This record gives sequence, structure tokens and C-alpha cells, in this order.
Amino acid sequence: MKKLIASLATVGVIGIGGVFAMSQTSGEPKQEIETASVNETEETKEIPTARTVDTGPNMPWEHFATELIKEHQNKGETVYLWSDAKALEDSIIETIDFPIHEDSSTTREGLLVTKAKYLNLFINEVSQYVDKPDYFDKMQEVKTALNNVESDKAKNLISEAKQIRGSQ
Repeated sequence: MKKLIASLATVGVIGIGGVFAMSQTSGEPKQEIETASVNETEETKEIPTARTVDTGPNMPWEHFATELIKEHQNKGETVYLWSDAKALEDSIIETIDFPIHEDSSTTREGLLVTKAKYLNLFINEVSQYVDKPDYFDKMQEVKTALNNVESDKAKNLISEAKQIRGSQ
């Protein structure tokens, strides 16, 4: 009887140990799979150096309306490049300094708000693959200043953004 109880106890211990071993073994591959998927998402995106849409000799904001840029971006097209940053900054300054005639139907507010829309599209696209969060935060401030028709503030913020971006 003692041998039977000892045998059952041994089988029980081995059985329980086997269950624990199996549960840990089956958990390990799952953990590896999760780690692999995390590593794939942590990979940095390659910075595009060419547009996938044709803007001719023009910059995107000179060639397309904002709604068309948004459509291209929604299709996964590359409209803006990191190398457009300086030209866009300069274009914003030109827009701020653009003389408005009294008899014109163009308004300062209209020009600045439109430029803010182009800037927003640039930020949304390029910030996905360029690791310069301080620059894009500053450009968000520029966008806000443009929307609020704060021309001098926008100019100062662009100067700060240029320093953050560094000269190209």
C-alpha cells in the first residue's frame, strides 16, 4: 500500500510538473512573436528622397490645392520631402511679406490661413519619418500663429525653427 501511495504521489508530482513545464514552453513562442512584432514597429522609416507625385518644377504648395495634396497623402503618395522644409519656411515669410492692395479681393488672413493648411500637410507627412520633434513642435506654433494672423510672431517662430532644423 505504501508503494502504491508513493507511486501515485510520484506520478502526481511529475504530472503537475509536466503541466507547468508545458504551460511555460507554450508561452515562450508567444512571447517571441510579440517581441518580433514590437521590433518591426520600432524600425525607423526610411526618409523619402523623391516624390511619388509630379509637381513639375514647382513645390507642392505651388502646384496643388490643399485638398488634392490631402487626397494624394491618403493614397500613400509622397508629396512633401524633408528637403522642402527650407523652401516652405521661405515661402511662409514671402506670404507674410506679400503686399496686399486695398482694391484686391485677397486678404492677409486668407493668405496666411491657406499657408497654414499647407504647413499642416507638410508637418503631418514629414514628421512621420524625420526625427526632429522640436522642429515640428515649433512649426506647429508657426501654423497656429498663421491661423491667428500673427505675422511677426510667425516670422520669429520660423527663425527659431530654422535654427532647430539646422542649415542645409
